[in-house]
Amino acid sequence: MAYDLASRYSDRIRTLTAVSAPHPAAWRRSLVRSTQSARSAYMAFFQLPWLPERLLASGSGTGLRRALVHAGLSPGPAHRYAARATEPGGITGPLNWYRAALLGPHRVGSIRVPTVLLCGDRDPFITGEAIALSRHYMLGPFRSEMWSGASHWIPDEQPERLANLILSHLRGRSVEHQWSRRSRSDCCMAGRDSVL
Repeated sequence: MAYDLASRYSDRIRTLTAVSAPHPAAWRRSLVRSTQSARSAYMAFFQLPWLPERLLASGSGTGLRRALVHAGLSPGPAHRYAARATEPGGITGPLNWYRAALLGPHRVGSIRVPTVLLCGDRDPFITGEAIALSRHYMLGPFRSEMWSGASHWIPDEQPERLANLILSHLRGRSVEHQWSRRSRSDCCMAGRDSVL
């Protein structure tokens, strides 16, 4: 959603910080150019009408909790997310986001605002190819960072470090210097400042 807002309303968006999420067009291209399709296979399952809700919320969310921990999320946050999933409608909203993102007819355009794309080197869902291809959709200043030891769940794993990065990005600290170099990292939520 943040990429879409930034591409459509660049006059209203000052910056974009994307965490564990490459540009949607780059993600689509990477599906045939890397192992991204295998890493995103769960999204095909999420397209089914009621089965994902039933399986993920069953057994007090045990299956979801296990899947989240297996994907690198700490047990505490995994337990909280799984508990929410067992509430009436608790998992349908997040699944509908995947359903709309994958099957929606709308294509996100290029990004003109300063953008930081952040990923963990242990992210099981995002390939370096998807991150590298994201550069092709950035018309404004862009840099990517890959955090060593971080998984897909950076906001849960390193909230203070992430907050500091976002605040620095918003303040534009050393903006000209930072934006003049394009990071060559293979790394991967976007924010009037857009945070995915």
